[in-house]
Amino acid sequence: IETDGDAPEALCALCKEAGWEAQLRNGTIVIPLEPALRAGPAQLVTFDGGARIFLELPHANPEPDVVREARELLLLRLSHLVRLIRPIRRRRGDEVVTELEAAFPKFPTAEHLAHALSAIATAARSAAEFQAMEDDHLAGHYLASMRHSVLRTEA
Repeated sequence: IETDGDAPEALCALCKEAGWEAQLRNGTIVIPLEPALRAGPAQLVTFDGGARIFLELPHANPEPDVVREARELLLLRLSHLVRLIRPIRRRRGDEVVTELEAAFPKFPTAEHLAHALSAIATAARSAAEFQAMEDDHLAGHYLASMRHSVLRTEA
């Protein structure tokens, strides 16, 4: 995905105004997050007058069903806990890519970017949990504990 026109420079300036350093790399704006998060940089791209910030969560392909289900449940819970964030799982060629996204239908302000980047960084703190779910035994325990938790709240 590439940005167009003067939007990249304007968005880099808005990120700086919002308190986040941004760099332009090959037509894509990248915003480094905290190194301790074990997640790559967030990316900021424009589309049809709007903008999208996303962070790709690395994982192995293919995933066993129990791992996929546990990760999807974790992402669903995360989207309820951190406003502005939408988890996305999509195909890119033969692999499944998982992203955390905040999107704006119109060109964002510095305030919008500040909130969205803070939300992405907060959600990225779950990246370690997401990666830990690669262990199918752990993923199974996570699913069982979540099912038990749901059953207790329904009783």
